[in-house]
Amino acid sequence: LFVFNVLRWDNHYERILVENHTIIRKMQVENNIITTDGAPLDDIYKGGVGYFCFELMKRHSPKIAELDARTGQEETYESLLKKSIRTSIILQNKGVQKGDTIVIYSKNQLYACVPLISCFFLGAIPTYLDDLLTSIEVVNVLKQLDPKLILTTSEKLETIQKFIKTEGSHVNTEILIFDQGFYEPQENEGEFQPIYVNDLKETVMIPFSSGTTGFPKGICISHYALLRRNYDGLCPADKTKVLFSYGSFHWLIQAARLLCSIRSGICRLIDPEPFEAKKVWYLLEKFKVNVVFLIPYAVMEMYNVGKPKNLDLMNLTTIIVPGCKLPKQYHQNVQELLPSVDVFLLYGQTEVGPLTALSKCDLHREYNRKKLGSIGVPYSGSGNSYKVVDLNTGEALGPNKPGELHVKSDAVMSGYYNVDSSDQFDEEGWLKTGDEVLYDEDLCFFIIDRIKDMIIHKGWHTPPAFLEEELLNHPAVKRAVVIGIPHETDGEHPMALVVLKDNIKNATSKDIEKFIAERMPERFHLKAGVKFIDDSYFAGARKVKRYLLKKLVLNGKI
Repeated sequence: LFVFNVLRWDNHYERILVENHTIIRKMQVENNIITTDGAPLDDIYKGGVGYFCFELMKRHSPKIAELDARTGQEETYESLLKKSIRTSIILQNKGVQKGDTIVIYSKNQLYACVPLISCFFLGAIPTYLDDLLTSIEVVNVLKQLDPKLILTTSEKLETIQKFIKTEGSHVNTEILIFDQGFYEPQENEGEFQPIYVNDLKETVMIPFSSGTTGFPKGICISHYALLRRNYDGLCPADKTKVLFSYGSFHWLIQAARLLCSIRSGICRLIDPEPFEAKKVWYLLEKFKVNVVFLIPYAVMEMYNVGKPKNLDLMNLTTIIVPGCKLPKQYHQNVQELLPSVDVFLLYGQTEVGPLTALSKCDLHREYNRKKLGSIGVPYSGSGNSYKVVDLNTGEALGPNKPGELHVKSDAVMSGYYNVDSSDQFDEEGWLKTGDEVLYDEDLCFFIIDRIKDMIIHKGWHTPPAFLEEELLNHPAVKRAVVIGIPHETDGEHPMALVVLKDNIKNATSKDIEKFIAERMPERFHLKAGVKFIDDSYFAGARKVKRYLLKKLVLNGKI
């Protein structure tokens, strides 16, 4: 393995990573702007997402595409393709055409991908609804989109009808149940062909933002942008047979995993039941999982319940942790618990796709163990450009200086659906991520916090994530969320919402306030106090919605 820093001229150099005589990563740095090498799309991508799925599902037809963790039921690519074609024909008979918006409401289950693939085949534009959204949020999405159809399951039908009846008096969209009668043989199904898209900048999908800082907004993702997210650096085809993850297709990374699986003929393990840490340990063994995607909360829960004795995880090679920040101590603990498994953090945003990651090479494994909490280096082959910007001056910063991450990419969103997105970009067209980060001399990035979550105390930017990480070092604390409580003169004071460990009964708020006061600067002190809450506030959550918890506190409901 070799790493070359090749000096070109002042403030400009190339960083090249070579392993086994092959260049596996190449980046340029000029005036504190980092740019990765770009790679052209293969011909199979050039007809759009639907054409890509159709051709590769045919190619992998005898392979197992999906596996139900609850029942053991298998679905081949051939069978999945038939169901997707039949669903497409039914949608065509309902008048669905290219460009129509379709809303899909389903939990994660074996056939949840079928209506999504069918929309891709027809050139319709799907939106998957998060099944954790409230009735107000669901109806808000429906009003924004005014969809041609709503597709749901028999299990979810009553819920969506109730939401519309309660909040959506002006929503009159027809609702179809796609798990009843959609998979029967259709006339001329053998002659079906997907639409061939000539312009890959056309919108293929409209996921909605997670709503961590307000009402969800529709994010227009192009064919090109989604195909660019179809990356196998962390789950290479020759070493990945079974891929496992939780979450439904409202989370765009799930659609990217679907395309990754279809491209390489990988089997996706699907658990229709809610996440349960102890159960997941056994699923990893039973189904010989190679790569698993787990959000930080799931990783922490699995470590806390403990790895069962005599569990055979010889097939597990990689745990990928997308989403928000994983505390350093958990990163280290899980890596030590599973020394033969790579535990990699993955950072990206729906608006632009994956931005940083580590790959399965020796140098990056070394980084992963020495630079705990790092979200990796700029994404290989993306052609993205990165700069870390001073929050006050807008200056592009060098190593080890915190600022907001701005990104330029061909895979950036086309914009928000029917909402002005100009404030998401700076005057030079760079996407403002809203995340405060820094990078080191090896171009490894670290998340500090969400800028919108930042607590402003006496003019100081106080990142809640730093405080939350320190709280986890307290022997009684299982989980912690820090919010800012308005203060007349200081701006805001930090408050901690704490879940105690199950066997701890005698911890007090004063104990925890003192713990922080002895370890951290004054601006981090818990001057607004500590409130004890239970795990129910985090059940099923993929990201902590600080603004909702803050609202509950300010309204006296916590």
